[in-house]
Amino acid sequence: MSSKTGRNEPCPCGSGRKFKLCHGREPGPEAADGGSHEGAARRALEWIGNRHRKALERETTDFLFEDLWPEDGPHPEDVDTKLMQQILINVNEWMLAAGSIEVGKQMHRINEMVLADGAVPLNPAGREFIRQLGTVPLGLYYVKDVTAREGVTLVDALEAGGEPVVVHDVALSDSADPGLLIGCRILRLGDRYELSGAVYPFPELGAGHAIDGVREHLAHEDIPPEERAYEQGWAIMAIWLDHVLMPVDPSELVDEVTGEPLVFVTDHYRVVDPDALKAALDGSSDLDPDGDGGWVRLSADDAGTKRTALQVHPGKVASRLEVFYRTEAMADEGRPWFESVAGAAVKHLSRERADPLDTLREGLEPDAR
Repeated sequence: MSSKTGRNEPCPCGSGRKFKLCHGREPGPEAADGGSHEGAARRALEWIGNRHRKALERETTDFLFEDLWPEDGPHPEDVDTKLMQQILINVNEWMLAAGSIEVGKQMHRINEMVLADGAVPLNPAGREFIRQLGTVPLGLYYVKDVTAREGVTLVDALEAGGEPVVVHDVALSDSADPGLLIGCRILRLGDRYELSGAVYPFPELGAGHAIDGVREHLAHEDIPPEERAYEQGWAIMAIWLDHVLMPVDPSELVDEVTGEPLVFVTDHYRVVDPDALKAALDGSSDLDPDGDGGWVRLSADDAGTKRTALQVHPGKVASRLEVFYRTEAMADEGRPWFESVAGAAVKHLSRERADPLDTLREGLEPDAR
């Protein structure tokens, strides 16, 4: 698992890009003068793999398949290739951040081995990146806001009252929506915050279960204070693996915000006056364009985190419009509001209800995120 990364394989940093287009690029002038951490994770992983390959593979395999893998989980060979690559990327970073291997009949932290004098040739920025990787715990965060092509604002999902953190991450800003729950490490690098690389995105249906699971694990009285950061990260990884590998429990399909049963509700409308409709929706201060030709209405919870209240999409046929909700109660509340905004520009046709489990079984992504 720790052998040299091929140029067309996913980058070990977790960006999702090919290695040759990410940390496999030749370092530029900024890296040479010590101003960039680019390539630090790759060099560290290759260094430890070249010197202690068998020990690293043994500990990584035991950690993933003995400590983390769900007891009733699928055989690794049956897991989707892209998902397995993401799992291995995340586990490799964990080993570099918090893992240990046996060398000379003694256990040694990989992070400390990499940072030892005369070990991996790293510039100051690279050493600081590896140092923070070993000291900053893996946490759970909600995406509060997104700034396209720049970054995201994250808020701690485990500790109420934490200050939001603006994180520079273009890739996440292109894929994340407000309300998304992710596991990640936030590092302070230079004058800005960045993610370490590995990211654990939780499906909306399982966000509340993930938070409760981590809190329940940390509530055990036998966890020493100095081990809490490690145990928190372990719990996040284990619960994430459960979510991505195991079937959804129907009893847990409730909306995290309202606590009501999840029912994907879609109201179908005929568009009577397209120009008047666009003007009305564009002019509403409660609706924002969603980037896909539709609109989204967000609501904020007590912590200020924005979540989707409803989404408006063009219909599958001309002169049709669809409004999507996560629960029956949200649909009952949202329909009068939407129709008061759209006015005579639309005419309600029908309401469609879909079982979230059926949606997941079909491999479809629900519109609301």
